[in-house]
Amino acid sequence: MSETTLKVTFWEIADWTKKKTAKGKKRPKPWGVRWVTEKKSHSEWFANKAQAINRRSDLMKAARLGEEFDVETGLPLSELKRKNSFSFLEFSQSYVDMKWPDSAAKTRSSTVDALATACAAFVKNGPGRPELTDLRGVLTRHLLPPTTRDDQLDRDQQEVVDWLVRYSRPLYDMTDGVAVREVLDALATKLDGKSAAATVYSRKRAVLFNLLGLAVERELIPDNPLNRIKRKVTKIVDQVDPRVVANPRQVDELLTAVSYVGRRNADRGAHLEAFFATCYYAAARPAEGLGLKLDDCTLPDKGWGLLMLGESWPSAGKRWTDSGEVHDQRGLKHRGAKDVRPVPIPPTCGGFGTTSTGSALLRTVGCSGRRTVASCRPRPTTGFGVTPVSTR
Repeated sequence: MSETTLKVTFWEIADWTKKKTAKGKKRPKPWGVRWVTEKKSHSEWFANKAQAINRRSDLMKAARLGEEFDVETGLPLSELKRKNSFSFLEFSQSYVDMKWPDSAAKTRSSTVDALATACAAFVKNGPGRPELTDLRGVLTRHLLPPTTRDDQLDRDQQEVVDWLVRYSRPLYDMTDGVAVREVLDALATKLDGKSAAATVYSRKRAVLFNLLGLAVERELIPDNPLNRIKRKVTKIVDQVDPRVVANPRQVDELLTAVSYVGRRNADRGAHLEAFFATCYYAAARPAEGLGLKLDDCTLPDKGWGLLMLGESWPSAGKRWTDSGEVHDQRGLKHRGAKDVRPVPIPPTCGGFGTTSTGSALLRTVGCSGRRTVASCRPRPTTGFGVTPVSTR
């Protein structure tokens, strides 16, 4: 670590407007700020006197506040840290790199979305600033996801990337409360200028909080500024409005209606009916219904049945999954990787039958009124894979 000191001496501003260069030309920066740390002299030169006065004032203010100066560079430690700091974009990329391998596809998507919003807002006011939609688009599709940073860009996209890399503010600027509040305001605002939902703001703020926590852990900033910044937000409503919940009769009519879907594919209606019945009767997440296999279903002709929910197949998009598929194969949400959740199934939704093609389907049986709870295909006779529930 370089030597620091509190012993700083400032000289009057130097006026070299009448002095010429060695070639006899007028000096482009004739106004000088000069100071000494211990016995080492430093100087900075400016084109006009006002700039020199402001710079000298900033340095003297740091000295009056008791801030230590680096002897070698002559700069206050806060300024030196800011100068040597990662840019916010660089640190966001390193944060995504760290989180990416162990994160679910949905988590990857939401993390990139939150940091794209923050990175697009936390920039300097440089010339030729691109539109906000272009900034966020390039960040989301190219700069932040590790899998797409080496993609070939067109000319317009490359210009946006170059601007962001050049004008992204230093991470240490996050110690400034005013700058942090501007970022929080950006997280709470949609692209059209309207206020984002409280849940969206809460999710994005949590990502930013964790990123800044990592910066504190690595001693890049002294503390997490979000602990100091208070911002009023709309209260998040957790309860469900009972007026919009379908009653049993409405559910029965809805399941009947979706069974008629699929002119070209006769099985599509049965699949959809089975899928939505699973969500209703088993209180399963849609992704859990997609992960249901035939061996997970115990559905006798009479009495209660049982579903063993053990997998989740959320639809995240090919960009975010390791497999390149639309669905990400995961364990149950907020549970261990191998945890299984048994769900009793009431007699009204049991039943088992087969299609004309021989694929096993859990579907409506005759006129008994017993509903499907899943649409499953049997395990393959060869190989080690299993075929998940299909809603197509």
